[in-house]
Amino acid sequence: MAIDRQQDMGQTRWNESAEGGVSGRAIVVGLCLALLVIVWNTHVEYIAHTARMNITHFPIALFVPYVVLTLSNAVLRRFGVSWALTSTELLSALAMGLVGAAVPAYGLTSYFLGMIAIPYYQATPENQWANYFHQFLPEWLVPSNEGGAMQYLFEGLPSRDMPIPWGVWQSPEGTGPCPQVPPPALQAACTKCISDSRNTSSLTSLSSG
Repeated sequence: MAIDRQQDMGQTRWNESAEGGVSGRAIVVGLCLALLVIVWNTHVEYIAHTARMNITHFPIALFVPYVVLTLSNAVLRRFGVSWALTSTELLSALAMGLVGAAVPAYGLTSYFLGMIAIPYYQATPENQWANYFHQFLPEWLVPSNEGGAMQYLFEGLPSRDMPIPWGVWQSPEGTGPCPQVPPPALQAACTKCISDSRNTSSLTSLSSG
């Protein structure tokens, strides 16, 4: 009888959660979780240089706070706290956290920024990229290289007193920003991508020689 009662209570809670849908507090918790993942991951990889926390199948930067959240919520439900999160709300927060974990560092940001900035940064008189395909780059997608801004993105500003050229990330029509506006901390990401590519090219040349 006790087992049947527990099963009925569990089924009732599940039905209530399913019927409730996504609540406002679930969205708030999910946004906080995603923000924590993004800030923590960016700091650890580009400032502390200690780990890559979103390169695993289940990002560690999300796994740790989500485990803390679920365990804390289980304790609240154990004591019958009325404002404890439901299963649907926890899953909603998890989904938002997974989306947030796919953005920083070795998710979207590093590769995307490098792809749209490389055509100007890697252009040289030898490869003649400026003559061959710069004219075909869509202005709404690729940031401007005005004042050598792409070099500053990868190598840093020549002086701390120099302002960050945010204007190159604004669309020419003035309708809004380009697809991605890079925070200063993400400049290190692009620098690392270029460094890795150059090291790979050097090793390839040595091995072929």
